[in-house]
Amino acid sequence: MSGKSVEDRKAALKARVQSQLKASQDATEQRAIASSEELVVSVEEIDAAVEMAAEQTKQRWLQLEEVERGRWRTIAASLILLGSLLGMMSGALILQGNPGDIISSSFFTSPDSVDLIGSAIQAEEGIEVENVTVELIEIESNTVLRTTKTDANGL
Repeated sequence: MSGKSVEDRKAALKARVQSQLKASQDATEQRAIASSEELVVSVEEIDAAVEMAAEQTKQRWLQLEEVERGRWRTIAASLILLGSLLGMMSGALILQGNPGDIISSSFFTSPDSVDLIGSAIQAEEGIEVENVTVELIEIESNTVLRTTKTDANGL
C-alpha cells in the first residue's frame, strides 16, 4: 500500500504542477492578448485632435471678439471724452486763480522798468562812494533813459 500511495501522491503532485503550469501559460496568453488590445494612438491622430481643438478655440475667440467689439469702442470713446473734460477742467482751474496775472504777464506786455543789480561803487581804498551820478543810456540812440545817485553805501 505504501507503494501505491507513493504513486498516487506522485500522480497528484504531477497533476497539481501541470495545472499550475497550465494556469501560468493561460495567464501569459491573457496578458499578451490584453497588451495587443491596448489603446495605441498614433502621432498623426494626436496632431489632428490638437489642431481641431485649436481651431474650435479660435472660432470661439472670434465670436467673442465680434460680440465685444462694440463694447470696446464705447469704452474707448468714453475714456477719450473723460480725458477731454478733465483737460478743460484743469485749464479752467489754472485760469481761475487770477486771470489778471496771466494777462499782465510778460507774454502779453513789454516791461516798463528794468531792475539792474550790480556791485557797490567803491573808491580805490575800498570805501563806498556817495553822491555819484549813474546814468542808464540806450546804446543805439545814445539817449539817457534814467539817472540816479548813489547813497552812503555806494548803491
